[in-house]
Amino acid sequence: MRKEKMICHASGDFSKPIIPGFYLYYIAQQDKNAKDYAPPLNDLSAFENEWMEIELLGCSNLWLDETQLPRIPNFLKDVPSPQSWTDNCKNKKIYRHSHLEIDVNQKSERMEWGHVKYHTVMQSGYAFEIVVQWVTSS
Repeated sequence: MRKEKMICHASGDFSKPIIPGFYLYYIAQQDKNAKDYAPPLNDLSAFENEWMEIELLGCSNLWLDETQLPRIPNFLKDVPSPQSWTDNCKNKKIYRHSHLEIDVNQKSERMEWGHVKYHTVMQSGYAFEIVVQWVTSS
């Protein structure tokens, strides 16, 4: 379906690769002559500014029947293991940034801006960080 350009990433970018798991896609309309035809925007940076995409990594010992040996803290090991998932994600961005809609219904007359910085990967057993910056003027 992707080769035939029937579906693409929700941003409209046909070149965005598939990552197994939950994913947002845009179903591209095939009839370009239809009166309600709207082509995909193909603007990945605009999509990333408005949406938060987070990769979820599973815990490797959730489905094992045998008991796990107690973990030895890193500082007691001869060869320390990676400190966190960030050491294993060298080819990925650790943080992403997005805009935040503060007053969606426009109930306030004040100008408000918001930015979000968040981890790209969420894994059980490790902290997940979301930083919200909010500015208002009156």
